[in-house]
Amino acid sequence: MPARSPQDRFVPSSPPAGSSPGVVARADGGAASAVRPRRADARRNHDRIARAAVEAFGRRGPEGPRLEDVAALAGVGVATVYRLFGDRDGVLRAAFELFFAERVTPLVLEARAGSDPGAGLRLVVAGAVEAFADHRSLVVAAKHAALIEPETLDRLLGEMADLLLEAQRLGQVRDDVVVGDLGGLLMMALAVSQLPDRLRNLALLWDGLRPGGSALPTPEGCRHPSAADGGVPPA
Repeated sequence: MPARSPQDRFVPSSPPAGSSPGVVARADGGAASAVRPRRADARRNHDRIARAAVEAFGRRGPEGPRLEDVAALAGVGVATVYRLFGDRDGVLRAAFELFFAERVTPLVLEARAGSDPGAGLRLVVAGAVEAFADHRSLVVAAKHAALIEPETLDRLLGEMADLLLEAQRLGQVRDDVVVGDLGGLLMMALAVSQLPDRLRNLALLWDGLRPGGSALPTPEGCRHPSAADGGVPPA
């Protein structure tokens, strides 16, 4: 992290004499907590900075933006960025999580609201590919910095489990596919999202889920539920 100049350092102001920390005097002589407004302000700044980072990565390309650029887009001082996120990785992690929550997770909600689970799964994966392609610099930077949290993908896969089970029940997806396989499919989708023939590559990936293919090896580690075992992981 670059050295901060003296004017960038955050120095908390001292409370007035006779008052308690986090409390400000009211005009009527009482006291009102200042903690909640500060927390609300921090949340607003956190969101503004994360959104600015998503935009800044789109502008700057693979090398990514400087934190000064992100701060300027967010309309805050760079000291605020450091105070809320710690360093550039903290900003990058928050930007990726915001992008994922707003561009990828809603695809699952839309798919679950539909009547065709197989088409819903295709919608999620194809939509994720396009979202990754639209935010290439951000996604690549987060991936290279190992900042894509496993929990982020796990939450998405949990939302996709019902879609998979229903698609298998209807014969749209092979019975030996487990939810963890969808995670691998999404990771492959991330890889092909930067290619000009990504939709062609995605179609090839999707064909691997159709019934009638060669038997799959047993999945490693904890098995996720599939239609083949009634939706319940083995003991």
